[in-house]
Amino acid sequence: DILHVPRVAYIGIDNRAAGRLAGYLLNRFMAADRPGKVALFAGSLSYRGHEEREMGFRHILTEDSPNLQIVEMREMLDDREKAYMEASALLDRHPDLAAIYNV
Repeated sequence: DILHVPRVAYIGIDNRAAGRLAGYLLNRFMAADRPGKVALFAGSLSYRGHEEREMGFRHILTEDSPNLQIVEMREMLDDREKAYMEASALLDRHPDLAAIYNV
C-alpha cells in the first residue's frame, strides 16, 4: 500500500498476517512442549514487507509458543551463496536449531 495516495481499495498481502501464519504453522509442526531454537533470514531489513512479516512472526511466537526461542536474525540480500554460508555457520553455532523462517 502507498500512503497518502487516494484509492478505492487495497488488494495485496497483509505481511503481518503472513508472518503470524508462518509462526502459527511452525508451532503446529513442532511438539508443543518441546523447546526449540528458531532463526530468521530476511531478504532485506529495509523492506517494509519483510519487517512486517518478522513482526507478525515474533508476535505469534511470543503469544502461543513460549517454548520457541528466536536466536538469530540475518539479512541475506537475496544472495543464495550468502544464505548457504549463513545457514552453515548458524548450524555450527546452534546444532540444536529447530527451524529457519525465511521471511
